[in-house]
Amino acid sequence: TAIAVWGGALGSLGLILRKRWATPLLVASVAGVVLQDISLFAMGPAEATPEAAAFAIQGMVLLIAVGLVLLARKATAQRWIA
Repeated sequence: TAIAVWGGALGSLGLILRKRWATPLLVASVAGVVLQDISLFAMGPAEATPEAAAFAIQGMVLLIAVGLVLLARKATAQRWIA
């Protein structure tokens, strides 16, 4: 969770500041989100099934994280960030 949160926060700050180091931080954030989702949904106890809201919220978090990585890669390719 810490990697997902802090990687996303610092990576977003890096995008705002137009720094190239934003991309690896955002990729680490996506990896953290995926690991968090695996532990939440696949490795949790069977009797504690998450509700539909948990799936929706985690799905949106994953979509936003992936979108930020794609934005960072496009920004690097277009030389918006240095």
